[in-house]
Amino acid sequence: MRGTDWDGVRATPSRNALSLRLDNVRRAHVDGRRAGLNGGRCLRLSIASDGPALVRLTLPFPATALAHSGSSCPGGASAPRQVLLTRGGATILAPSGGHSWVILPND
Repeated sequence: MRGTDWDGVRATPSRNALSLRLDNVRRAHVDGRRAGLNGGRCLRLSIASDGPALVRLTLPFPATALAHSGSSCPGGASAPRQVLLTRGGATILAPSGGHSWVILPND
């Protein structure tokens, strides 16, 4: 074989979503802007963990943003104990197992 032919990088549809799989991790920090996330749009979060974990997501959210359990926009029941929202981001107290939330700008 001689040389390499690259087809290039295929474009993928833009999704405002973050999916984490945490093994032997109890704390994590994600820079939402560097991850390409937008706090002004419905944001889907999915966290699977082998134990309880504290995840900090740094991303500006509107003052009116709300967190809900579930994986669809708009979300289901509110998640006041698991997701703490501030204008500078979100702190997620993820229990063991797989869980999903959505953060809605609620403008």
